[in-house]
Amino acid sequence: DCVRAAINNENIVVRNPYSIRPYQHVLEPLFAYLMIVQKQYEDDKYIGYYNIGPDNCNCITTGKITDLFCKYWGEKIEWEDKSQKDAPHEATFLKLDCSKLKNKFKWTPIWNVEKAVEKTVEFSKAYINGEDINELMEKQIKELKEALEGDDIEDIKAKQEALNETAMALATKVYEQAAKEREAAGTDDTSSESSKNDDVMDAEFEEK
Repeated sequence: DCVRAAINNENIVVRNPYSIRPYQHVLEPLFAYLMIVQKQYEDDKYIGYYNIGPDNCNCITTGKITDLFCKYWGEKIEWEDKSQKDAPHEATFLKLDCSKLKNKFKWTPIWNVEKAVEKTVEFSKAYINGEDINELMEKQIKELKEALEGDDIEDIKAKQEALNETAMALATKVYEQAAKEREAAGTDDTSSESSKNDDVMDAEFEEK
């Protein structure tokens, strides 16, 4: 939606800027899939199902992700809050529990959400301008591999773990603030029965 609006020189329409979603660059799960397949081929103890997603600190609001898109796209693009009081209910907070993957493989995402948006915009603009997409994909894959193999990977992991410790508390504050702002704007739906289960987490599948 963001790219389509940017191409048409229109403002980006956001239905629920306060919803929190687990955004991640597509290369992150692809790298993880390949790692899992390799490990499962080498050792049966890794056979199973795994969630792949961003760290808690990179689960941000739709409004914030759109802010980042506007920042990296440039060209004075803006977005509009089109929240509707009677719109169908949507869960406010979605995330994935990736603890099984992290514990078994010592895996952690490399690119944070801002880097993910930056690389997405880079790809989208290259595609629109008719640039060599294969060359750009190779470049981005190389950049992620270099970050993954870099000497600072342990430092990255330590910093992300520290951020994760406070991410859930921050998400709760964001949710509470969002509820207040929706109420002030006359779009509060927190009294509805469906909103009792706003915090949604995809559970890991466990084989018995």
